[in-house]
Amino acid sequence: MEKLQKLAVTLSIVLAVGGGAFALFASTNPSFLMNNPGITGLMPAFFIVLMTVIMLAAFSPLIKTAIDNAGKKKRLMQIGVKGTGTIVAVQDTGITVNNNPFIKMEVEIKPGVHAIISMTVSRVGIPRPGDQVGIIYDPSKPSDAIIAS
Repeated sequence: MEKLQKLAVTLSIVLAVGGGAFALFASTNPSFLMNNPGITGLMPAFFIVLMTVIMLAAFSPLIKTAIDNAGKKKRLMQIGVKGTGTIVAVQDTGITVNNNPFIKMEVEIKPGVHAIISMTVSRVGIPRPGDQVGIIYDPSKPSDAIIAS
């Protein structure tokens, strides 16, 4: 998935620079657009493609985490062990989904065994260090855990 994320970022940079260069060229040479009317018809399509790539690049970390969490949740629901963990640290990622923060939490599964769990939480119920949470973890790799629903 990291390759896809890098590709999306690279593609969006290339398209942004190319689109900016074209816009600069077109604005300084209006006769170019007058003599090539087919190009102006492509502008809406170019803009849609450009914005799609930029949005994919901007939201790729969130999309990657959602895909990873879905696979992890399915696997842990089959083989995982239920338990209780203690939140050690909470970090805001700066991303919000429907006005709810997307956070990373460090949860202590067992003494000395910690897991990093990323999730969207309610703005009015943000977890705090010291809170106890239900978890499901992989017994062979306890640092691989999810919050129990």
